[in-house]
Amino acid sequence: MKKNNPLLILSFVLLFIFAACSDDETSNGETPNNTETIADFISNDSEYSLLYEAIVRVGLDISLDGTDNFTLLAPNNAAFEEFLAAEEYETISQVPLQILTNVILNHLVVGNISSSNLQGYLNSLAEDQENKLTLYASNNSSITINGNATVTASDINRSNGVVHGVNAVIVPLTINDMVQAVSELTIFAELLEAASTDLVDFNEMLSNDEATFTILIPSNEAFQDLFNFMGVSGINDIPAPLLRDILNYHIINVSNLQTTDLEDNQTLITRSEEEITVTIDTVLAFLDAAGVPTEVTTSNIQTINGVVHVLERVLRSEEVLDNIDPTITGWVTLEPTLSTLETALRVTGLDALLDDRNSDYTLLAPNNTAFSEFLQGEDVDDIPVDILTDLLLNHIVLGGTASGDLTNGYLSTQALYNGTTNNLSLYVDTTNGVVFNGISTVLQADIPPANGIIHMVDAVITLPTLLTFATVDPNLNSLESAFTRDDQPNYSATLSESIGTGNTPFTVWAPNNAAFDALLLELGLNDLSEIDGATLTASLNTHIVAQANLRSEDLVTGTLSTLGDDITVNATEGTLTDLNGRISTIQEVNIQASNGVMHKIDMVLLPL
Repeated sequence: MKKNNPLLILSFVLLFIFAACSDDETSNGETPNNTETIADFISNDSEYSLLYEAIVRVGLDISLDGTDNFTLLAPNNAAFEEFLAAEEYETISQVPLQILTNVILNHLVVGNISSSNLQGYLNSLAEDQENKLTLYASNNSSITINGNATVTASDINRSNGVVHGVNAVIVPLTINDMVQAVSELTIFAELLEAASTDLVDFNEMLSNDEATFTILIPSNEAFQDLFNFMGVSGINDIPAPLLRDILNYHIINVSNLQTTDLEDNQTLITRSEEEITVTIDTVLAFLDAAGVPTEVTTSNIQTINGVVHVLERVLRSEEVLDNIDPTITGWVTLEPTLSTLETALRVTGLDALLDDRNSDYTLLAPNNTAFSEFLQGEDVDDIPVDILTDLLLNHIVLGGTASGDLTNGYLSTQALYNGTTNNLSLYVDTTNGVVFNGISTVLQADIPPANGIIHMVDAVITLPTLLTFATVDPNLNSLESAFTRDDQPNYSATLSESIGTGNTPFTVWAPNNAAFDALLLELGLNDLSEIDGATLTASLNTHIVAQANLRSEDLVTGTLSTLGDDITVNATEGTLTDLNGRISTIQEVNIQASNGVMHKIDMVLLPL
C-alpha cells in the first residue's frame, strides 16, 4: 500500500473541509434535529470502538465533532478485527500512521448522502498524488462499497452528517480492485484475465501499488457493440494476441492523467506504441486509429496506482482495424483465394496505396484461378515490376463504386497512358452481369472494406488497346464490323499494336452505330457490305490519325492529317469536317487506351 505523509494529508483535508462544507447544513440543505455529532455517535457505540480509536489516532475526532457535514462509512469492530488480521497487525496502534490515515479518510465523503443516493462513483477524502480516491457504491438488493463492504446499518443521521455502518474496512483500491468492483466494467475484467500470459499478468500489473497508470476502460455496453460488429459472442471468441492489442491500446504510457492534465489535440502514446489524440470540444474524447472520437462517460476514477476514464466505445488500434474493419489490402490479405493478388500488391508496393484508410477505391480483384490462367505457369514476381504495376493499376478505380451504381459506359482506372497523367479507360457492360473490357466478369460483388469496395473478378484485365474498345463497346458494333471486313486492311493488328511500335500512338474518330445507320440511309444502301472496299478503306483511314494521342484538350482549330484525307477541326465547337463539307460532332471524348485515344462522333467521315 502506498505511503503518504499523514500530516500533509490531514492539513489538506482540513483545509478542503473548511472550503467545501457549510456550517450546520446537510448536502440536501436540511438541518438535522439530532444534536449528537458523528464523533459522539461513534464514541458512544461500543460496536464502533475500534473505529473511534482509529479516528482519534489520526486526529479526525475533532473534525467529526464539528459542524461540517460528512458521510461516514463506519466499519464495525468485527470489520476492523478482520482488517487487522489480514494486514498482520494486532492492534490499531500497530498500523503505521500514514496507512491508517488514508484508510480512515477513505471512509469519509463530504456532504450528507442518504442510503438511497449511495450509488455510482463517490470521492472519499483519501488521496493519491493529491487527487481524491474514488469509491464505488453498488445499490441493488443491498448497498456494497468497493465490491466488499456491505452497508449493514443505514441513514444514522447526526447533526453534522450521516453514518452508514459497513461490515468491512474499505481499503484504498488499486485499478485492478476497482475493475473487479464495478459492475459496468466486468467485461474489461474478463479482458485482463484473457489477455494475460506467463510473461505479463495484467491483473497483477494493475494491482501493483508501486506503479502508476492511466487506463481508458470501455464500458460493458461498448464491448457488446464491438462483439456485435465482429460477429462474436464475447471475449473468448477473440484471438488472444488481438485481445492483448486491444488492452494495450487502452493503457497510456503517461501516469495518472486526470482530465485537468489533458489538452485539446494532445497526442498520447499507448502501451501498444500507437498514438491516440485528445479532443476537447463540449466533451472529452479520444481519437483512435480510425479517426473516430470516443467520448469519456465517466472521468477521474482515482485509485492508489492510477486513474481510470470510462469510454462509450472500444478504441480501434491499427491491429484491431485490420481484423475487424480491414482496408482493401487487409481484406485481400485475409482472403485465401486472392493470395496471388496479395503477392502482386506487395511486390509493387501498391499494398500501401490500398491500405490507406483516408482513401476510397474500387478494386477489381482477380482470384487465384484468374492469375493462374494469365501467368501460364510463371510466378507473378517474374513479371517486371513496372509492367506488373501498370497491370494492377488497371484494376483500381478511384472512388468506391457499388455494382448497383455501374452502368454501361467508361470508367477511368489508375493505370496511366505511356508515363503521362492520363488515366486509361475501362469499359463496363452490365447487360448480363458486370463485365469489364469484355473479358473479366464479376464473381462476387460489393465486398465492403474500410476504404472502398472490392469486386472479385474471374480474369486479369490486361491493358486495353484501341481495338479493345472498338470490340467491346456495343455502340461501336458497326465500326468493328467495318474494321474487320474481309476486304479491308488488317485494322485489328494495327489498332492492337503496342505503344512504341509501328505508327503508335493513334487517335481514332469512332462513328457510333447511329452514324453508320445515317450513312447507309444517306447513300441509299441497306447494309454496310454494300459499300465498296476501296471507299470503305479510304473512309476508315480518314478516321485514324497516326503517331498522335490527341485528347480533347490537345485539339486546335485547323487542318488535321489522317491516314486518309485531311479533315478540319473546330476545337471550339467540337466538330470535324471532311473534304465533302460534312460536319461530324464529337460526342464522347478521351476514351484512353494504352496505344492511343478514341473519340466518338455522330457522322461517318467520307473521302473526297
